[in-house]
Amino acid sequence: MKDNCNEIIFILFFVLTLLAIGHSSPIVNGEVAFEKQQQFPFAVSFGSFSGENSSSFSHFCGGSIIFSNLKFSWAISAGHCFANSDLERKKIFAIIGGGDLLTSSNEEKLCSVQKIIVANFDQYSIQNDISLVKINCGRQQVIELSSIEPLKSRDCVIYGYGTESYEMNMKPSNVLRYGFVQPISHSECEKIMGRMSAPIQGCGQFCARGSHPLFTDACNGDSGSAIICKESNSNIYKLVGVVSYGMGCGSEYSAGVYESVLYHRHWIDLTLQNECQIDEKEKSEDETIRSL
Repeated sequence: MKDNCNEIIFILFFVLTLLAIGHSSPIVNGEVAFEKQQQFPFAVSFGSFSGENSSSFSHFCGGSIIFSNLKFSWAISAGHCFANSDLERKKIFAIIGGGDLLTSSNEEKLCSVQKIIVANFDQYSIQNDISLVKINCGRQQVIELSSIEPLKSRDCVIYGYGTESYEMNMKPSNVLRYGFVQPISHSECEKIMGRMSAPIQGCGQFCARGSHPLFTDACNGDSGSAIICKESNSNIYKLVGVVSYGMGCGSEYSAGVYESVLYHRHWIDLTLQNECQIDEKEKSEDETIRSL
């Protein structure tokens, strides 16, 4: 089945899909999340500063904290958010905690991005759409990764700072929004999205959508944010997938496509393990130098 994942199917179509309708926007038909209630303390907004005085924070993608120690944190996000990022050319910052971006973009809550690791993302088929981002802020609350198949999850929630509708020139939301969706089968996804735009079965992506009549959905600017769900015998939410792309936003004939963290779990664990070993080695070398 993995051989099928390497096939480039309808290259031009997927390029246009990623550029035109990728969820790089708030949650459609969702609700506002309140920072004081700590509903999504692990939610991340990635952005940069623009404007004449470089004082305006410009959100472009979301993420979720999955590892944190005393000095830094790692967030999971979408690969297409950072596939062409150049940290030397453009400084990227993170705002953590799911708060209002207008009031959170101060020095106390801003964290710089130190490192970006993108999986083997294919910009033509939009597969392997996942990345890990190292953030220079420690002691953050994390969301645990799910260890079950998406279709076996229940009570799923999506969140993000994207736009509220699929219209040109709409700006992302300053407040985090969330909504309820449920993963659907591949056959149902193909019926809704069509065979050309639905993800290839068995290649690490799945579809989810809200129920009638709201059809809650991710939209532009929600890319990289997450779908979190409860497991069968638990009331604890765990991260099941990362917002990747979709066809339109929140209509009866649309669904969201998500990258499965279970499918990429080996890559995630191995990458974090290697990075922690690098950090420990650098820490040891620093202590040796100071002792000389």
